[in-house]
Amino acid sequence: MADFKGVAKLLAAKEMLKNSLEKSREISFEIKKTGSRLEKRGLRLEHLKPAIQDVASSCALYEIKLRVNRAVGPIIGVLKIFDLVNELQWLLYYDPWVDFFGYIGNVKRLEEALQLLSANCALAVLWMEDLVQFLQSKIVVDDWYLPHSLRLLKELEEAGERLHLRDGVLMAAFKKLENEFRLLLEKDGYPSPHVIQKVQAIIERFTANDRMRRCVCIYVEVRSTIVRTALQALDLDYLHQSLSEHGSIQGIEGCIQQWGKDLEIVVKDLDVEHRLCKELFQKADNGVWMGCFERISLQSGICDFIRFGDTVAGGKKEAIKLLNLLEIFTILDRVRLDFNRLFSGKACLEIQNQTRDLIKKVITCINEIFWDLSVQVELTMILRPPTDGSLPRMVSFVIDFCNQLFEDDYMPVLIQVLEIHRVWSRESFNKESIPLEVSNIIKKLEVNLGIWAEAYKDTAVANIFLMNCHWYLYKNVRGTKVGDLMGEDWLTQQEEYVKHYKTIFLKESWERLPSLLSEDDLILFPGGRATDQNLVKKRLQEFTDAFDDIYDNQSRWILSDEGLRLSTSRLLLQTVVVPYNDYIQKYIPFMETEEDSSLYVKYSPMSLQNKISSLFQQKTGYYKNT
Repeated sequence: MADFKGVAKLLAAKEMLKNSLEKSREISFEIKKTGSRLEKRGLRLEHLKPAIQDVASSCALYEIKLRVNRAVGPIIGVLKIFDLVNELQWLLYYDPWVDFFGYIGNVKRLEEALQLLSANCALAVLWMEDLVQFLQSKIVVDDWYLPHSLRLLKELEEAGERLHLRDGVLMAAFKKLENEFRLLLEKDGYPSPHVIQKVQAIIERFTANDRMRRCVCIYVEVRSTIVRTALQALDLDYLHQSLSEHGSIQGIEGCIQQWGKDLEIVVKDLDVEHRLCKELFQKADNGVWMGCFERISLQSGICDFIRFGDTVAGGKKEAIKLLNLLEIFTILDRVRLDFNRLFSGKACLEIQNQTRDLIKKVITCINEIFWDLSVQVELTMILRPPTDGSLPRMVSFVIDFCNQLFEDDYMPVLIQVLEIHRVWSRESFNKESIPLEVSNIIKKLEVNLGIWAEAYKDTAVANIFLMNCHWYLYKNVRGTKVGDLMGEDWLTQQEEYVKHYKTIFLKESWERLPSLLSEDDLILFPGGRATDQNLVKKRLQEFTDAFDDIYDNQSRWILSDEGLRLSTSRLLLQTVVVPYNDYIQKYIPFMETEEDSSLYVKYSPMSLQNKISSLFQQKTGYYKNT
């Protein structure tokens, strides 16, 4: 069984080998047939080789032509543009004023031509380099012509760039435009529409060529010079002086009024510059014209005006400075709207900050000085009163100051300032507190009068002093708003004080003189002869000595008001001269003596009257300060 299976396998293998052999024969036959066909095709390709080489040569020439055509177009354009540039150069050798807008047009055409020249040169160089490289790669080499042409193109490109440089024609044209720009701007005031049109045309060209910075520098230099020149006629030396150079705050008072007038002039001048900057640079970036105006403002000296106000506000906080500060605030408030309009931009931050600081300092200083006035008046009690009994400077200052404070020029401003300060402090404000504070100031001054009077050892001069003070209060407060504030009763009281101290003054000094001319023990016989002539002489001598003592003592005293002095002199004449005259006329004519009456009668009634009338007069050039 096993042998049978092995034979079957061998027979199957034999059949497979037989089939494989037959297939191999068939494949061999087919290979022979294919080889024969390939040999025939190879022979045909040998015949096509020359034709293919001719086609390849034609393709290479086509690529060269294509590259040449691409390079020729830009090169021709470069040559035409260069001819135009040369033509425009000659046209720009003339000055702009000959034909301004024609000149501007030629500058613009030259700019555009140079831009085209630059662009076309770059393109032509690019294609020419490509052509040269291609020919070199194909071993179609031009040893001189094409590389030389490429070198010329590059030189032409560099020449176009040089026209933009400092020594180029375009830069020379801009130099001429700069000079024309200066000439157009140097005219005072606001330029005419025709001039503005020219200036705007120049600015447009500067802007297009990235020369705005140079344009702004020239503009600021010229216009700020115009403003400064105009201000030189105002004599502004006072702006640069310190308080010590002015002598005191009083020395600067006149300058404040001048400062206000000059500041308004400056604002008007800068308003012209503000409008001009805005109109001329309206097509530029918004920050350009504001920057121009800010620089013109700073260079014209606007900050000097602000610093002057700061100098006044920064000094010693004296009462007299309050009115000056109110004037400064009034001036600043008057130009406030103009300042806000002119210097509102970001470019003017320096001016804004300085102005804001000044206003804040002025308001703060006014508030501090006003509410501290009563304290300052109270502190003056330690001062010594005038030795001659005259009116102290402090009294006249306080009363005059209060009267001025109630004037329409100051009180509304004071109310406004104090209210602003309370708003800043977030406190309520009652404007009635202002007159109440003024009343308090005057009352404290009255208290000081009593303290100063007690400093005199001689009560007579103390009475003169009090007469001077209360009369000044009465006379200079009556009929004023301060008088309305203090009331009629207070005014009547001041008048009564004057009468009272005058009565005491007479009683304690001059009224004792008539008693020395007593007629006791003097009897006139028929015919008028006195019983005791020596007693008459004695009493005249006592009167004369007493009069001389009083006169010598009071000859340096002063009644500051002329009306008060005259009324007091009349009382003295009535009190002293009238009794003296009666006594002289009654006894002297009947004296039986060989002596000259002038030996014991020193003063005639007239000479006595003259001496009394000369008392209490203000000395020439006299000025009392406490």
